[in-house]
Amino acid sequence: MTSRSPRRPPTIAPATDHRKGKKLLSAITAVFLVLGVFYGGQASGLHRELLAALLGMEAAYGPLETGVVARVVDGDTILVRLGGGEEVRVRLIGVDTPESVGRYASDPEPYGKEAAAFTRERLEGRVVHLEKDVSDTDRYGRLLRYVWTGKPESGDWEEDMFNAVLVKEGYARVATFPPDVKMADRFLELERTARKGDKGLWAFEP
Repeated sequence: MTSRSPRRPPTIAPATDHRKGKKLLSAITAVFLVLGVFYGGQASGLHRELLAALLGMEAAYGPLETGVVARVVDGDTILVRLGGGEEVRVRLIGVDTPESVGRYASDPEPYGKEAAAFTRERLEGRVVHLEKDVSDTDRYGRLLRYVWTGKPESGDWEEDMFNAVLVKEGYARVATFPPDVKMADRFLELERTARKGDKGLWAFEP
């Protein structure tokens, strides 16, 4: 029996020059279109799915950074590997999860480990899109971003923006720090609903 080689992590092209990136996307999309014409009705389902994804990426291409989540630091902080291999620490905007590791190893905040485990399960190893609000970084040098697991233009922000998912499922409280507040009202509405339903950390609140 031959052993399988280890699976390689997803490779992400650099996203620093969006004009070059868009040209590359257009070129790749053109190749897929030509293949579709050449093979006609014999084009595979995978080919059609990839083409649809590429067309969607072209339409949505904007001021977003794309990368792979290399590691989850805490429920609201992740390490993302951008194109070229650069790793950046990202703090999710507008939310605050309980600390999973306190000053001492035995001193996490209530529901902190659960929040970190949820983020790890949902994000680690996954391709994400990073959206800035106003500020670029916080005082610790972490990028401040909304983290999208789906397309921002999908309209389903409650499911595709992970910041919102954390609040909706009761893993995070809303934390508002101007000027990064464009989603604050929406997050507060999700928090009210989660609190009424005793979801997640709210089950521990009096």
